[in-house]
Amino acid sequence: MPGCCPPAAPREATLAPPRPGMRGAQDLALILPIPGGTAVVGTDTPFLREDGEGPARRVTLKPYGIDAYAVTNRRFAAFVAATGHVTEAERFGWS
Repeated sequence: MPGCCPPAAPREATLAPPRPGMRGAQDLALILPIPGGTAVVGTDTPFLREDGEGPARRVTLKPYGIDAYAVTNRRFAAFVAATGHVTEAERFGWS
């Protein structure tokens, strides 16, 4: 089954600098660069309107980096401790 997107050019991975509260090389994340671009997101027929799924709209993103792997509980806890981040589940009282 063909994919929706053309094959991406190979990306050069870089190691991120240690974040506040992190210790050791095992805490360095493999960051993949993602080029910016424009795309249509959302839908004009949302299943749950309150989730902000619609309307369909064009958005433009600047280039950014993303971890190559899912975040661990330990790294997320360190991020929360360093930044004071509050999740949507904590703000809204549900997830």
